[in-house]
Amino acid sequence: MGDLEGYAAARFAALTAAEMVVLEAAVHGQVADCGAGGKAPSASRKRLAWGEERTVRAELLRWLCVDARAAGCIDLRGIAIASAKIAGRLDLAYVTLRFPLTIVHCIIRDGIDLTHAETRQIVLEGSYCGPIAAHGVAVRGGVSLRGLRVLGAVDISGAVVSDNVDCGAARLLHRKATALDAEHANIGGSLRLNAGFRAFGLINLRGAAIGDNLECSGGAFFNRERQALAAGGIKVGGSAIFEDGFRTNGMVAMQRATIGADLSFQRSIFAGEKSGADLSRAVVEGRLVWVAIENSPHTVLDLSDAQFGQLADEEASWPAPENFHLDGCRYSSIAAGFTQLDARLRLLRALRPFSPQAYTELAGALRRQGRERDAMRVAIEREELRRRHERMSLPGRVAHRLFGIVTGHGYKAYRVMFVPAFFVLAGWLLFSLGYREGVVLPSSEQVYEQFLRSGTLPPSYPSFNPLIYSLDTFLPLTDFHQEDYWYPNPNRTCRSLRRPEPCGVVLHWYLGVHILAGWVFAILGVAGLLAKPPA
Repeated sequence: MGDLEGYAAARFAALTAAEMVVLEAAVHGQVADCGAGGKAPSASRKRLAWGEERTVRAELLRWLCVDARAAGCIDLRGIAIASAKIAGRLDLAYVTLRFPLTIVHCIIRDGIDLTHAETRQIVLEGSYCGPIAAHGVAVRGGVSLRGLRVLGAVDISGAVVSDNVDCGAARLLHRKATALDAEHANIGGSLRLNAGFRAFGLINLRGAAIGDNLECSGGAFFNRERQALAAGGIKVGGSAIFEDGFRTNGMVAMQRATIGADLSFQRSIFAGEKSGADLSRAVVEGRLVWVAIENSPHTVLDLSDAQFGQLADEEASWPAPENFHLDGCRYSSIAAGFTQLDARLRLLRALRPFSPQAYTELAGALRRQGRERDAMRVAIEREELRRRHERMSLPGRVAHRLFGIVTGHGYKAYRVMFVPAFFVLAGWLLFSLGYREGVVLPSSEQVYEQFLRSGTLPPSYPSFNPLIYSLDTFLPLTDFHQEDYWYPNPNRTCRSLRRPEPCGVVLHWYLGVHILAGWVFAILGVAGLLAKPPA
């Protein structure tokens, strides 16, 4: 202690009592408690109430870090100061510290400059501080700003921190500007903006890389009608968690984010005229949780072109359809218990513009979960709505509608057999009645005359079979030796009726309809069987 005090006395005149405490504690690796156990004054008390007895000059702390002789006297456990008032801006820019720096429950009104500094650990817990400039700082341990109060910006952009950056319960005030700038920061552990964290201003995490979790549960991000969290292109190795009362009155913008586990919004609050989450083009390996959300009529959720492993959401938390963007969104499955198929279909119908891809993705997820019937229902509805929303010519609309009725747009190709069966059975009945009424007659002129006179046929002439005749006339490209030998004569009337009725004309016209229906449904049936329905 004597050497360090001598060096300091030679360099600085009139050392304060607090500075003497700091010098002695630094030599022994102890905490320099300048308030004898006191704490920094609360926000309701004057922060400058402390006098000379607690004042430590910022230039003295810089000298301890940069002067070779002074630094050589400091214990490897570093400089630790509590309950002091740091006078002046603490300038440690480009300084390499071989020990940790701990300043807790202190007042640093003019702030700290750690630009491109190197150290083992930074702890500023519970202090009141001005702007913190730490662009490019390299910390081989962690950074703890728990309970820190900052008036101005905290800039750790481009920082490299091997462990956690903990801002739990911190208060950052820089309205209508950037409160925390961690753009392109590389954090090996978690970034914690949780447990009562409050920011008045933008949180900038664009392009940051976080090895573990981004924890924002219980935090409040206030930047009215602006982006509250700008995290475009962020990479998170673990989960991004916005739960348990997370609140914002701005946008959580995470476009092109890459999340290694879950992205969870649960019991979150979105207030204000322009708030919500922009997750467009994000890639989330785990789940997107969107449950128990308290939102406003203006809350936005943009999932366009995003990709998720699983959706875990609920109808009550969805924003208004005009603020919900799903086009291009992809996901593998929907969490059990949250499928709500009817609600999802109502939502998709209300989306504007119409998005066939959203239906395709929902059908695919249901199919992968073994819900083939539900997947088919979604796919058929998509095709029905396609006719309403897409521009089609009148013949195209008619063909599309008919194809849907007959084959379920290829998803229920078996239905193509119902109508032919009806026509064949109806033809069987009508042609059988026509034969009994003397309307269906041989087509050969000689046999016709003989049949009218005697009611007999030559031995080589095929007899009439109404079922085979119905099949022969309905099915194209078939020959059961009925259609060529028998036909309904339009000039004949029903002989069993009291009044002659033109049964021959009616049956003759029905035969034309019967044959035409056979061709139409043969074409539709082949199309339905051969068509590969969209996923």
